Amino acid sequence: MSMAAGSNWCWLLAFDSRAVASSLWPKLSGGKHMGRIFQAFSIVTLALCLGLLSAAAGLAQDADNAPATEDAATNALIEAVREAGGTVVVIQPEGQETEAADTPPPPSLYTRIQTDLLDSRTRLREIVGEAPLFWSRGVETLINARPEPSQRWLGWALISAALAVIAGLIAVRTYGRWARQHFAGRYDPNPQFRADKLGYLLMRLVIQLGGLALFVAVALFVGIVLDGGHRAYRVTVLTIIAAAAAYRVVIYATAVVLARDAPGHRMVPLDDDEATALTSMVRAVATITLSAAALCYWMASLGHDHAAHQLLLIVATLICAILLIAATYRHRLTIGKIILGENGPEGPPAWRRVIASAWFMPVSAYFAVAWGIGAVHVLLERPLAFWLVVGPIAIIIVALLTYWLLIYFVDRIWPDPESLHPELAAQAAAE
Repeated sequence: MSMAAGSNWCWLLAFDSRAVASSLWPKLSGGKHMGRIFQAFSIVTLALCLGLLSAAAGLAQDADNAPATEDAATNALIEAVREAGGTVVVIQPEGQETEAADTPPPPSLYTRIQTDLLDSRTRLREIVGEAPLFWSRGVETLINARPEPSQRWLGWALISAALAVIAGLIAVRTYGRWARQHFAGRYDPNPQFRADKLGYLLMRLVIQLGGLALFVAVALFVGIVLDGGHRAYRVTVLTIIAAAAAYRVVIYATAVVLARDAPGHRMVPLDDDEATALTSMVRAVATITLSAAALCYWMASLGHDHAAHQLLLIVATLICAILLIAATYRHRLTIGKIILGENGPEGPPAWRRVIASAWFMPVSAYFAVAWGIGAVHVLLERPLAFWLVVGPIAIIIVALLTYWLLIYFVDRIWPDPESLHPELAAQAAAE
């Protein structure tokens, strides 16, 4: 596709973005300025894609032209030496032309996939054959991690990590009381404008992120004070603190999206029971997933057996995928309600009803396929195995928060009656 064709597609998407915004989610995308947000997203996204394609093409062209450039420079140097009256002797390395001619073409995609699957199967058989020894190897890893044979470091490290996390939680609770006292006057239980809803949610998120920074600082300080003096102790304490901090990030992001404790500011069309059930599901999945990830990282940092670590990673990602698939099916109607959004008397369009009723099937298939690809990556020692499963969820949450942040600034700069509640918007239109 040429650059002109890419530009045409870019402007086509930007031109129709207001219609897409108004039909996709009326409660979030209403307003005459929402099309500008979708224009910006479309143009920036396509520009990044075209830039990446251009950069890749440029690198490939540079790689193809590199031998020709080197030959031209060599010929110019030879001619200059000859004009100066010198003698030039060029020695061709023996067998170079033959090796270049005998170089096989790169394998096809099907061949690479087949080779990877066969190699993964062979490696998996080797790991499963050693599985009965993994427990003893894990115990041996913990024994070898202690600095002295008589020292019991693991219990002290777990106690220190628990004290560090408790101290961080106490600091966060104290910080939360202070924040509520200073910002209670800005809370409106029944906001009329969409910008007021988003303003409260985003301000609360900023305050909570400040509490997260305080939690990490206090927990690290307590961990340093109780330092056991060797690497295994520090790895254990830091892993537990990092897992607790990551859990709090998930909780804060969920509080913005679902607003379980602030129904008047909730931006998604859910009642209190649905928001509470979805929040509980997210917390349960996050607890198990982060615990499994922390266990894998902790054992690998202590020098766990490589084969046992690979099997542990595969089992951890499998548990994560099963939990996500089960949660997807369990809450398919609730999330389908979010996809439908709030609509007028005519109801949602047919395409949105189809997506709301069948969205969980492709999503569940993705989690299953992502786990299979992740297992192959683990067996072949390739990166990005764990993020293939949980990465899309993080991307969706970050994108949604970014979208709401843009809506907030647009509503603040260009107030629009459509950003009101539907009842107030109809009343404003009637007046």
